[in-house]
Amino acid sequence: MEIRVVHTSAERASAVAVELAGPIHHVCPRCGSAEHGRPVADGVHVSLSRDGGHGVVAIGPVPVGIDVQVAGSVSAEALAAADLSPADDPTAAWVAAEAAGKLTGQGLVGPPPTDVVITWVALPGDDRAHLVVAVATREPVTVRDVTGTAATSP
Repeated sequence: MEIRVVHTSAERASAVAVELAGPIHHVCPRCGSAEHGRPVADGVHVSLSRDGGHGVVAIGPVPVGIDVQVAGSVSAEALAAADLSPADDPTAAWVAAEAAGKLTGQGLVGPPPTDVVITWVALPGDDRAHLVVAVATREPVTVRDVTGTAATSP
């Protein structure tokens, strides 16, 4: 199973998702509203994230969540405020929880789900060192970025 990840600017993330997946609408898994919630396209699953001027888009045949954060941008206090467990790398813990929350539709409400597979994405070039990116799915996947570099979940 393959998930495509595209790194773009924060401003272009929504446009890139539409270019790759076609028309997108939103559905809230909690209340059913079309005004907010997870993005949905015909025949594919989509997730978007933005931080620090960067955007990432994940598209695949199975439900997916993605998150990006600038490395070092999340503090231990922010983890505690979101009721997340302490971690050696607060940014990585936040990114994993946010990606899982996008996958399930619960966001950062309540404890992160435990039945989620997290795949860490190493972006090519200079962005690799200062961005933390994770994809969450319910089953192991291969994540392929637009340059063709692949990462396989455990």
